[in-house]
Amino acid sequence: MISKNKKQENLHNLSLSASFPETDDKDVLYLQNLQAIDPAKVERFAEDFLTGEAEPHLKSQHIPKNNPMDTGSVFTLVGEHFLEVIAKKNVLVMYYAPWCGHCKKLDPIYKELASKYYELRHSYAYSEWWSEKYFEEGNCNTKLTLRYNVPGSNVLIAKFDATVNDTPLEVTDIIQGYPSLKLYRKSPKNSVHYAGDRNLDTLIDFVDSHSQSDQSEAGREEL
Repeated sequence: MISKNKKQENLHNLSLSASFPETDDKDVLYLQNLQAIDPAKVERFAEDFLTGEAEPHLKSQHIPKNNPMDTGSVFTLVGEHFLEVIAKKNVLVMYYAPWCGHCKKLDPIYKELASKYYELRHSYAYSEWWSEKYFEEGNCNTKLTLRYNVPGSNVLIAKFDATVNDTPLEVTDIIQGYPSLKLYRKSPKNSVHYAGDRNLDTLIDFVDSHSQSDQSEAGREEL
């Protein structure tokens, strides 16, 4: 028979370890009000944790009000709408920290990636939004060109401040340094890590070749 004092001691120790439980994928924080803890609340939390009913605390910035996906600018992704956004498109996410020098160096290249026209090289990242204005003028053998963050595009170029946002628990990727770039193919569990050079051409090739295609015939070259 375990004494009452021993039981409370075990629950106290459990609550301390449960506040920062380590999983196979990431650390999960359970936010507690330390000024309002009493034995009953500790015991209730420990029981909820063991039964899987305790809710983890995930950091997130507020969803930006002026943050369009289709104006050729880098989209700001936050924890609160992470799953909703990546379910819609192929989303290239740059995990960054504001103080990171390498992130600042990549930033102008990343902005260009979101805003520039590109010659179509594969058929995966394109959707039904082309028109004559996207063709090179004066060339009878024009090739269809594309942009990513525009209406109808199947690709979104986004950034995620990992110092003030947590990814949802459904995301199993572990971010070990900044900047880290991962392409999510319409699912938190279907991602490809970018390990190439940090230049525009290799980024375009990566996005174009790894993006998940739509059901349409979009992305064909025009001869």
